[in-house]
Parts: sequence; structure tokens; C-alpha cells
Amino acid sequence: MNTESVTIVTAFVDIGRGEWGGEVNGRVIPHYIPRTTDTYMERFERLTKLKNNIVVFTESKFFDRIKQMREDIELINIDHLFEDHEHFLSNIRKIQSNQEFIEAVESPNLPEYWSTEYVAINALKSHLVSFAIGAGLCKTDTTAWIDFGYCRPEVYCPPGMEWKSVAQGNINLFSVFRSEERLWVRPIFKSIFTNEVHIQGCHIVAPNHLWPDLKDMVNTALSSLFKVDLIDDDQTLLLMAYRSDPEKFIVHPRKEEDWFVIFKHYNHND
Repeated sequence: MNTESVTIVTAFVDIGRGEWGGEVNGRVIPHYIPRTTDTYMERFERLTKLKNNIVVFTESKFFDRIKQMREDIELINIDHLFEDHEHFLSNIRKIQSNQEFIEAVESPNLPEYWSTEYVAINALKSHLVSFAIGAGLCKTDTTAWIDFGYCRPEVYCPPGMEWKSVAQGNINLFSVFRSEERLWVRPIFKSIFTNEVHIQGCHIVAPNHLWPDLKDMVNTALSSLFKVDLIDDDQTLLLMAYRSDPEKFIVHPRKEEDWFVIFKHYNHND
């Protein structure tokens, strides 16, 4: 096993989530969905207390605020992220405006069914990590995607700890099911319509050389959904990637309520 420090890659774009509210698609947006920029920044600051190398893709207006948290964080400007991927966003927008699709899903008030930018930034996680690796910004042989708002107050993330993980030569995913067999049972379209989660998208760990492979698998999954007028966030895309080449993955089963546990239960310090 290769136990070593991990480079953390994350991203933050202001998509107006702090102002989300009211009804969308005839349903009230759940109370836990809106989230202010300050909330994101407070949670991210807890992440910066780790000793790990951190790379952040974000808008230039947040550079100074993040640098005040920790000077050595690598920042990459994505002011024009959505403009640069307009064709990609237009495909998402087209499906989200399809009334037949909206009527087919059980919870059309969740952002994966109406926020184009939300779906896009989640789908681009493996792209961003692969870019950071290609640019030489990841200083370790293993890199993890960790969501920018991951470190809620209750999350185990001790200041001053250097997080070390075991990649074992595979892409490491984390499942809400105790049995890996469950990942093969549900048809993909059923998971999309019911919003049933199989894979947690908030944390992914892999050796650097496998991130481009994951990017390609996610791209293929997304193209497959576009062709049949479906769309979902990264959780379903990761499930499809796993099904396409399971030998490249290790799936860690978690209890359904265990989401933000990677630093506590997958921490291999000496």
C-alpha cells in the first residue's frame, strides 16, 4: 500500500446559491439547499488548516479572501468557466427545460433538475483535477477532490493534521450502500428520476495517472445521458463511470448517514 500525503483540489464559483428560494418547477426549494458565500468560505477555511497541498479553482474576486486564509494555496482563475463551456451548458439547459423530463422526476425542485451551473460545475470535477495535475500543481502522487464546502462544523478535520490516504492504485469512490452489489441493481434512468444516490460525489481519491481516465469515463457517461435527453449531477455520472470499468475502482461502503467522514475514517497517518 502506498500511504502518503494527498493534494486536495477543489473549486468554488458563485452561482447565486445564497439567493435561492421560493418555488421551482411547482415545488418549494428545500430549506437545506440555499447556502451563502460566507458559509462556503467558513467551511473551506477549516479545510485550509490541514497541512496538505491545496489547489483551488475559483473566480478572481475570491483570490484575496482565500489567500488571507493560507498564502501557499494554488489559485486558478475560472472567471470564464461557463462561457468557455457554453455548448456543454446549452445541452444541460435544453434537458432541464424539457417538461416531459421534469414531470418524470420525483423531486424537480432539487438543483440538478433546474440549475444549469450547478450540474456543470459538478460534472467538471474530474476535468479540473486533471488540469491541475497536468499543470504540475499537484505535489503528490495521489490527488483528492474535496468539495469546497465539505468541512462543516461537525466534520472531523483537525488543524495542523497532514491528511494521508491509501489510493491502492485505484480510483477510490465512496458508496452509501453497504453492499457493492447494490451498485448494479438500479437502472440508471430510475436513479435519475427518483434522485437515489449510490456514489458520494463530495470526495474522490485517486493516483494522479488515473484522473484523466476518470475524466474520460465521466465524459462518456454525460454524452450517453445527453443522447437520451437525461441529466443528473456527478453522483450518477460516477456510478456510470464505475459500471463502465469496475476494475479501475475501489468502492468503500459507508452507512447512508455517513457523508463527510473521509478525514476521520480514511486517514492513514503514521
